Amino acid sequence: AAELEFRASLSGSLGRPPRLSSSFRRGVTASDRSAVSASSCESSSSSESSRRSLLLGSQPEAKGKDTERSTSSTCSSSHTPRSFAAFMGDLRTFVGEASTEEAAEATSGGGTIKSAELRLQVASLRRELDEQRFARSRAEAEAKSLSAEVERLGEDREDTLRRLRSAERATMASDMQVRQLLALAEREKVQSPSRRDLAAKSIEDVISSLVSLELRQLSSLPSQERAAAKRKLLLRWHPDKNVGSGGGCSDLANRVVQ
Repeated sequence: AAELEFRASLSGSLGRPPRLSSSFRRGVTASDRSAVSASSCESSSSSESSRRSLLLGSQPEAKGKDTERSTSSTCSSSHTPRSFAAFMGDLRTFVGEASTEEAAEATSGGGTIKSAELRLQVASLRRELDEQRFARSRAEAEAKSLSAEVERLGEDREDTLRRLRSAERATMASDMQVRQLLALAEREKVQSPSRRDLAAKSIEDVISSLVSLELRQLSSLPSQERAAAKRKLLLRWHPDKNVGSGGGCSDLANRVVQ
């Protein structure tokens, strides 16, 4: 009965029945057996004393007391149970040990759960860090590619501007030369207005002189540079390049090219 009462109190306080050790169970069983034997001895002695008092009513009271004392001493000498206070002390000790074990198990379980949660959080943060590193490396590679493309486009732009300025300078030189030739032809025409054939012959002479001069410069170049110089010469005297000068420049350029 004491063990059942102890189990009920522990199940109410801890939420589950306690686990009793084998040594404690042996101690509890031995004490319970001693208590039962002591109570049986007391009941048997009381019944025997009452029966003797009924049968021997004339005997003095002292003799009955001696008989009862001897019976009680016999029972106590044959069975020596532990006291109830010692039994309850053992119970309290076991309750303290069980509570300590439960608290340790609860603390250990909570720590395990917390460490598992922390490991999951660390793994998630590592995955996120790897993704951020991969995205950063891709962005850096794209930035390098775009920077190289911008640099290449800048170089192309500078080259185009240089060629444009060179073409403008060549066009300006051609225009100046054409204007000089036209001025010379006009002067020749004004000096001899009555001789149209002479004037026409003079323009042809000017064109022939120009062609001779250009060809003389071309013939003085080595054969490796002659083809490039010829292309430059044709480009300089091309009629389309001499349209904006006015005064028949395109016609004169056409004659020189022919």
